[in-house]
Amino acid sequence: MFVSCGKQKAEWKGTIEEKNGVTVVKNPKEPIYGEDVFSLEEELSIGKAEGREEYMFSEIESIAVDNEGRIYVFDYKEKNVKIFDKSGEFIKTFGRKGQGPGEFNIPFNMIITSQNEIMVKDMRRLSFFSLEGEFKRSLSTPHVNLTSVDIDSKGNIAGLVIIREEENPRYELKKFDS
Repeated sequence: MFVSCGKQKAEWKGTIEEKNGVTVVKNPKEPIYGEDVFSLEEELSIGKAEGREEYMFSEIESIAVDNEGRIYVFDYKEKNVKIFDKSGEFIKTFGRKGQGPGEFNIPFNMIITSQNEIMVKDMRRLSFFSLEGEFKRSLSTPHVNLTSVDIDSKGNIAGLVIIREEENPRYELKKFDS
């Protein structure tokens, strides 16, 4: 389901003044907006309980939308990604359970990178696909189990690593060059 937001028009009633070289901002006691800051209006719904399999999902883990408006739905239980056009028409499915190229073992999430690739985070591996769902490459991460992962515009990878030390368990943010 996709929704759009409608903004309420409101006027801020606080004050801003300079006192002894310091900017002082005073906000009113009442918030600028009432209870509803914005409203959601359904524009599109994808997913059915019965019917064509392409429109059924088992356990959606993440979704992404590319610059063309195509919608990518990552189904954790089915171990695949379904691609829909901007009007919700099914285009194709890619990926399946397995450990080979283009397959998923224990996938966690999916993003569209700034290089316009689909990246799926799997157990100790990152798999990269074209926006059309064609497998491009994978990056093995055998010594680092990244949990949340993203890639910057230069292709550097950043992610959270769980450090399982008995006396000091923690998360660490790690960045790796490409």
